[in-house]
Amino acid sequence: MGTINYSWYNTPSQKKGQKSYHVRISKAQTMQFDEVSKELEQTTMATEADVKGIVEGLSYLLAHRLSSGTSVHIEGIGYFSLSIAAPTADDPSKINARQIKVRTVKFRPEKKLINEIVENVSFQKSATCERSVTLNKKSVQRLLKDFLEIHDCISATEFRFLMNQTRATAYRRLRELCKGPFPTLIKMGGPHSSVYKLNPKLSID
Repeated sequence: MGTINYSWYNTPSQKKGQKSYHVRISKAQTMQFDEVSKELEQTTMATEADVKGIVEGLSYLLAHRLSSGTSVHIEGIGYFSLSIAAPTADDPSKINARQIKVRTVKFRPEKKLINEIVENVSFQKSATCERSVTLNKKSVQRLLKDFLEIHDCISATEFRFLMNQTRATAYRRLRELCKGPFPTLIKMGGPHSSVYKLNPKLSID
């Protein structure tokens, strides 16, 4: 049985005077791969080296199969598939293959996995009062630069989790970053398939 600490956060609203709140996991931690390997060594017949070898092979298989448009089902875990995006156009013939980009890898967990989590989890309110981390413009630019040095573009969802923001705050921040004569980001694509690229003329130290 696991226990998750949670906190309530204010959800920014476009309507003046209207308040709403959402719940979020408090101080969520990340289990590193070395810890995963060691724990699996203790609970399976595989050694730590075996686990690392299997995961390395799985990573290669996912990249190979997803890059050919094939979805991958890992029994007991879920389904992996590729999400692509392209600029919107009034005529599909105006879009060519060079304009289509990989957006992200989508994951859909199996019901069995969700059910096992539900059966083994409990919640308790965090003893500490928390707020979302407030980042200044320079910090946001630095995080974006580091992310976009590895990835070709960033989606709104990726931005939201990278900055640890609510959905409303993330979209508002993205709009701000795309404004002005020297925007930090340049929006690509349409309203339902938008991605963002770093402004190549922007200098970030």
